[in-house]
Amino acid sequence: MKFTAAQSVLLLVWLVMEDLWDDDFESTTWPRLTAGNRVRGALPSVWVGLASSAVTEARHGNFGTAESMFDEAISLSVAVGAHSQVAWSVFTEFRAWQGQEAQTRLMADTLIREWSGERRYGSSTNFALMALTILDLSLGQYSAALAHASRVAQDDPPGHGSRVLPDLVEAAIRAGDEPAAAALDTLEARATAAGTPWALAVLARSRAVALAGSSDAETHYQDALRRLASTLLRAEMARTRLLYGEWLRRRRRRKDASEQLAGALSAFTQMGAAAFAQRAGRELAATGVRPATAAPALPEALTPQERRIAELAAQGMTNAEISQQLFISASTVDYHLSKAFRKLGITSRRRLRDKLDR
Repeated sequence: MKFTAAQSVLLLVWLVMEDLWDDDFESTTWPRLTAGNRVRGALPSVWVGLASSAVTEARHGNFGTAESMFDEAISLSVAVGAHSQVAWSVFTEFRAWQGQEAQTRLMADTLIREWSGERRYGSSTNFALMALTILDLSLGQYSAALAHASRVAQDDPPGHGSRVLPDLVEAAIRAGDEPAAAALDTLEARATAAGTPWALAVLARSRAVALAGSSDAETHYQDALRRLASTLLRAEMARTRLLYGEWLRRRRRRKDASEQLAGALSAFTQMGAAAFAQRAGRELAATGVRPATAAPALPEALTPQERRIAELAAQGMTNAEISQQLFISASTVDYHLSKAFRKLGITSRRRLRDKLDR
């Protein structure tokens, strides 16, 4: 199903704001638009707004709120018979931020397989590659992250072509590859033109990353932190502190490094960004500081829909068979099943029955 004219306008506006790194607009305007559309009963536009707002909440480190918004957005898109590509696509990147490796790779593969022919406002392949870039950066797999980010940058789609550049610079520098200089030049032109605190912060951070062997990097790291301090972008702040701490440790400034790394670890842990938290924890331990052990989180209860899908999967039904029985899309089955896996602490259908019987 194609997007309606109203949905297309909303999506285009959102992608433009992504290109401008305009968090203020996305933080204030999307909630108002979504509330107005909800009052008018314009549900097809409501789910687009919810998906966009969920991305913003995730960047602010509010992962619980983001998950609830994604859940409602996908449910609404199914209820109104809408094209759920956008909600599903951005949710995949959210799973990457959470460090859910198996689910992220499965969802990215689904995006590429099911919607690879959709070129409207950039293909789902680019959404998938963005998610995989974040995931591999969090895992320290820089060559893989570079390969994903380079493909997005080459396609240069609205909403992704600019946002991928800081990730491309980081991946290229860490992988010892050459695209970093060209990516940094492009980022400098676009971020300077945008002029937003977020844009100038990621530009400063990228300059610092590119100056890894120079003491001049510190000025840029501090500039990035100062600019981010005026925003709600906790996820970007934590990433910047992680990179700054890593740089400080390699300069043998252990005390300064431990301060930045401990701050990054605390932020990532509170958000629920597990893989980034592990990366920060390893770096902090390398400074001689033992990371505090986080209290174990209580297991989340399955929703009725998640339990029903998990039960059918435990009976041996495929996603396609479940979708036919429940009259929902295979992607929606995949979405709910991945959530059930995460809540149950498993990665395989073989363990479903044992977990559900407890």
